[in-house]
Amino acid sequence: MRIRPVLAGVLVLAVLHGAAHAQPAGGAAASAELTVILLGTAAGPTVQPQRLGISTLVRAGSQTQLFDCGRALTTGLARLAINPASVTKVFLTHLHSDHVVSLPELYLFP
Repeated sequence: MRIRPVLAGVLVLAVLHGAAHAQPAGGAAASAELTVILLGTAAGPTVQPQRLGISTLVRAGSQTQLFDCGRALTTGLARLAINPASVTKVFLTHLHSDHVVSLPELYLFP
């Protein structure tokens, strides 16, 4: 069971590495600004009202990438004044319900 957090960490690091070394068209130097926001970290079938489900937002230049769509994702975005429509890509690490439950919410209520 400990392999999943390790794989998720490797995935995030790979995206961060790629975003940090990507260059925009025209040969201009890429912006070094990168932000990782943990929107929620609660996992599993047990609901913890004080914590939101697993969701991680990565802002890299003009891209806003979302990794997993845990419970109350849009609540977490609203708390930080982030417009859900600003998300440019969504990645699902796997299809367990605690990682996909708010995907319809993200698309229905931007």
